[in-house]
Amino acid sequence: MILVTGSATGIGEGIARRVAADGAIPVIHGRGEERTSGERIASETGGIFVGGELSDPAEPARIVGAAVERFGRLDGLVNNAGVSWRGGIEATVEFFDQVLAINARAPFLLTQSALPHLKASRGSIVNISSSLARQGAPHLVPYSMSKAALANMTRALSRSFAENGVRINGLNLGWTLTPNERALNVETNDWAEDWPETIGEKQPLGRLLLPEDIGAIVAFLLSDEARMVTGQVWDFDQRSFSG
Repeated sequence: MILVTGSATGIGEGIARRVAADGAIPVIHGRGEERTSGERIASETGGIFVGGELSDPAEPARIVGAAVERFGRLDGLVNNAGVSWRGGIEATVEFFDQVLAINARAPFLLTQSALPHLKASRGSIVNISSSLARQGAPHLVPYSMSKAALANMTRALSRSFAENGVRINGLNLGWTLTPNERALNVETNDWAEDWPETIGEKQPLGRLLLPEDIGAIVAFLLSDEARMVTGQVWDFDQRSFSG
């Protein structure tokens, strides 16, 4: 059983659908307003939906507990849920704290709750970070900081729990086309509806990343085929950048 946070849409949905296709039972997670889509995905993949607001520090333990109570075990955790809210150095304390709570504190607390179960199953964790963890962006300062924290948590914890058979890896994702990303650039940047095709043609491999691309890599990292891979944060970004 694989718990994928933020899987009622976008990248998380792509990951959940892939692990289900590979034979795992996915636990679909989303916020309250995503219940309809989350329950639909759970029904289509043979999993269950567990709602929860990750900004609440009590929710990670409850989410893991609900999944384990239903299935009696936990084989994998994918810390995918996050917010990419725009904000630079002018960000308020409240804004900063909210981004860090969802993008860094919640994965820490989810991992904390999941580890006893993953030790029992010799399971695996994959943390979804961003290429901005390495290079940052002036309009995404708290976001970039939160993803850097997640990447470093991956490296730090992997050394602690390798002897228990728990592998912990991460991905620094590049530009990925999701429904939310498509809509955001139309609404915020006033881009044309066909912007993904226009911009995709300029990418080295001819298109933007898609959720199913990420699902394939995550499924590999969760699988026994990656049994000798731990403590790695791979750059999954076709665009090269300095770091």
